[in-house]
Amino acid sequence: MGDRMRIVIAVEEFNPSKGYLEYYLARELTKLGHKVYIFTFGCGKDAARTMLNEGFEVINVPYFAVIHGYHLPSFKGIVYILNFNKTEKPNIIHCEPLDSPLSLIFILCARIFKYKIVGSIITQLNLVFSPWGIKKKFLFSISKIIVTHFVKKRSQIVFAKTEELARLISRSYNISLNKFRLIPLGCDPELFKFDLNERVILRNKLGLCESDVVIVYSGKLDCSKRLDLLVKALSPIISKNSRVKLLIIG
Repeated sequence: MGDRMRIVIAVEEFNPSKGYLEYYLARELTKLGHKVYIFTFGCGKDAARTMLNEGFEVINVPYFAVIHGYHLPSFKGIVYILNFNKTEKPNIIHCEPLDSPLSLIFILCARIFKYKIVGSIITQLNLVFSPWGIKKKFLFSISKIIVTHFVKKRSQIVFAKTEELARLISRSYNISLNKFRLIPLGCDPELFKFDLNERVILRNKLGLCESDVVIVYSGKLDCSKRLDLLVKALSPIISKNSRVKLLIIG
């Protein structure tokens, strides 16, 4: 394939201003000299291509429905993807997540266009980590069928941020641990590097003293996260030590 590869990153939504892992992944791959395309969804009836200042291209394909966070590409969108594969001849498709309808289209074409499939199983249905009900079990069953019959056989690498996550996904989807690679995607060393001055400024803005011990939660604010347990557990600690603070970032 040579040193310079053509890499597609397939995601459900893409917004550079939010700083999600897809943005930093595309930016760093571009810096390494690769040709990078972000495939996502737009509101128009036709596909639209935009070149960003960072040097990679964002391609919005049309869709006709959204089910639990998953976009279903329209017929025009599917045709565009097929034509793109034929003309651009990508080398690698990075799927975020591997079990989305968009990723499935790329996966089904892998043998025809001879590209490699990699990605993560970060289901937007939030099935593995949420309380289970009949609806969740049904949706997980569909996701597992897709992974077992299509994704597992055609993907070369499955990324996981930690060993624990790799083992959990391996058990849940019956994927060999040998297929997993541990890479903390989304961690930008420039964005999260330690800066004492910024630390002091931010603490002052939040009304926090230098001696305060701050426990930070960052993530979704929904019932499945059980933040009430965190608040209840910290309550007796905070009542005894006023220097302990809880910071919730949604």
